[in-house]
Amino acid sequence: MRLFLFAWTAYFFDLIAWASSDSHHAETHIPWQALYPQFLNFGLVVILLLVFGRKKIAYFFDSRKAQYKELVVRAESAKSEAEDLKQKIWDRLTKLNESTPQNLKNAKAEAADLRRKIIQEAELLAGRLEDEASRSAEYELERAKLELKEEVLNLVLSTAEKSLATGIDGQNQKKLQNEFVCKIQVAR
Repeated sequence: MRLFLFAWTAYFFDLIAWASSDSHHAETHIPWQALYPQFLNFGLVVILLLVFGRKKIAYFFDSRKAQYKELVVRAESAKSEAEDLKQKIWDRLTKLNESTPQNLKNAKAEAADLRRKIIQEAELLAGRLEDEASRSAEYELERAKLELKEEVLNLVLSTAEKSLATGIDGQNQKKLQNEFVCKIQVAR
């Protein structure tokens, strides 16, 4: 752009220098007699444009005026909406700033309640697990006792069978039978 301006300025000064030089041997006054017909032609063109193009020109400028008015109305409505929105946001921010301590208290209270509930549930669950573990331990203990009794009984029976199989003399046989009968009678 600067180059263009520089070139145009140089050309313009060159024209001025050429026009003011005496090398072309022309008169140095304004040729009014040559300009009058051009003024007449220019005036005639302006009059013809006004006569024939007046409606179109008027319509063009009226439509532009209407467009500008519509744009102004839109801009004003957008401005009023923006101001309303700004006021709503400002009011909301004010309410939030005013209610921040209360919201903080509420959040702390809710957190304390939640903590208390979680602790209660954990204690309840721990109690249940402890009860279940003790029941399971008792069950396993009873089962182990029964298995041990069963093993001892089987061992005693197998030992008794072996000793009976090896032979018991008659006197020991009678003694065992009497003990057995006594124990059965006591058990009844």
